[in-house]
Amino acid sequence: MPKTTAEGRRNRTARAYLAALDRLIAGKATHPDYAGRPVRITPAAVAKETRRSRNPLYTTHRALLAEIEAAASGPVAGGRSCRDCRETRSEQRQTEGHDPAAAVR
Repeated sequence: MPKTTAEGRRNRTARAYLAALDRLIAGKATHPDYAGRPVRITPAAVAKETRRSRNPLYTTHRALLAEIEAAASGPVAGGRSCRDCRETRSEQRQTEGHDPAAAVR
């Protein structure tokens, strides 16, 4: 039975989101903002890496959100967890004299 155009588009979109998630986990992002950097894995980061909207993740591809959540809690490239990456960035900001709390005051 032939697939409809919408089903084919949904499948291509899901494959694109999964490929982007795999690239982010492996530390091989292709988006200019993420290339060569550790990236916190979020639905927004996956959508940006895919160069697509976040909306389909929440409407059509809800099953992918569970995979993104699992990847966010697991290790990233280099064996570090996303939490380690956040802590490292926080430490770097403090040593560089950038205090985000001071900017709010």
